[in-house]
Amino acid sequence: MLVACSLVNLTTWEQAEPAFRRLRTLGVEGLAAADPSSLHDLLRPLGLWRRRSVGLVRLAQAWLRSRPTCAKDVERLPSCGKYAADSWAIFVEGRTDVEPTDGKLGWYLERIKESQE
Repeated sequence: MLVACSLVNLTTWEQAEPAFRRLRTLGVEGLAAADPSSLHDLLRPLGLWRRRSVGLVRLAQAWLRSRPTCAKDVERLPSCGKYAADSWAIFVEGRTDVEPTDGKLGWYLERIKESQE
């Protein structure tokens, strides 16, 4: 999920999904061991491919060192910020007390809250 959050930054899921599917085949260990330049061609269609490739490798390495247990931990990981932390809180922790600034996350959270009423 955190890789997906990183990939959709400044792009759409439709653009990011092919890269996400290919990165999943590496697994976290493979991504952590990857040379960032080996990811350039895969990430180039998304833009910011140099930064994304370095960030994703660092994210995988950090994940292997210490897996997050809460949204606050997620914000400390490379290539993760408020969007990733909010996504973690909603989708992993099942929380509805989150106040996302992302429009799609906010929309999703409102649908969840409505279904609980």
